Amino acid sequence: MQMRKIQHEALLTEWKQIITTCRGSGLTISKWCRQNNVKESRYYYWLREIRNEALALRAPAANQSVFAEVTVPALASGRPSNKSDVCAVIRINQTAVEIYNGASPSTITAIIQALQPPC
Repeated sequence: MQMRKIQHEALLTEWKQIITTCRGSGLTISKWCRQNNVKESRYYYWLREIRNEALALRAPAANQSVFAEVTVPALASGRPSNKSDVCAVIRINQTAVEIYNGASPSTITAIIQALQPPC
């Protein structure tokens, strides 16, 4: 099993060099492949394998929860008076955040940062 992993990593390194060379050539992928006797389907297979490997390496971090504190200034009545006070709704995936009139720029910035996926 270890030998397969080493061989796969060596192939990925080789494919990354080929992809980098193609992209740096200034040619279209199609034209570069013709000039270098590489089937386009192989090129895209290599590209897909490289991307899948990158996603696999990133996957553990993507499953971790991230918490961010968002401070909200106190309202005079303790809560918004009605839905007409909502000036914006931000929806990302299954999360929705209502932003009310009078929200400070720092609060809005904190909300947007909290909703962004971790790098």
